[in-house]
Amino acid sequence: MNPILSPRQSSQFSPESTASSAERSMSSPETSSSSEWDDDIPPLNHELDESVLNLHVECIRVSLVAEDYGIYEHAHDSTHAVIYLLTSDGKSVELNMGSPSVWTYMGKFVVRHRPFRDHRNSYKRWTVRVSNGVLFRQILHVIETETMHLYKYDPSGLGCRYWVYNVIGEVSACDYFNDFNPLPAEPYNEFEEWIQYSYPAGREPVFSPLVEGIFPYNPLLATRCFLD
Repeated sequence: MNPILSPRQSSQFSPESTASSAERSMSSPETSSSSEWDDDIPPLNHELDESVLNLHVECIRVSLVAEDYGIYEHAHDSTHAVIYLLTSDGKSVELNMGSPSVWTYMGKFVVRHRPFRDHRNSYKRWTVRVSNGVLFRQILHVIETETMHLYKYDPSGLGCRYWVYNVIGEVSACDYFNDFNPLPAEPYNEFEEWIQYSYPAGREPVFSPLVEGIFPYNPLLATRCFLD
């Protein structure tokens, strides 16, 4: 394996891992080095059936959706990033860090299981095969254990691409990707390139470096950087 996202080497999970995010944060010196992260970590609440949790994931797709928000014109960023897990039932699970709260800038982690329906304004897509046997519950477990369901946007309201970038990095650390062979046949490292662009509706792509949000309960997630 030769991942280009350089995820933390400590982020290795086995399907049998059952430790909760709260247990890990309280016992691990990595996530309890500051009192800011000593509080109980809110769990990932969802209302998904066991049948959905046990679906096999065949592909992971990242879509950059061009939206004209107007207020972001000064930042050249009107792109929202969404993750889709294409599942064995012919549908998909959407993983979306929704719009931030006006008062706290905290995003809302939304999980939807439904027929795959890419956004009509989706400008750019990247798809990678997933190793045989990987279940949706395993990917959800990565997100919860790394407390990635809790995310604070930048005060500008930006930061969704940074969240997606980190989720993909953590999943890649688990060897869940199938030999890093994207579909269609695009170079895997293209993901690192186009995630750094904004795609304003009806205009040419604009280079827009990732705006970093905050993972309040996992400061180590903010240490990953792009390779030159």
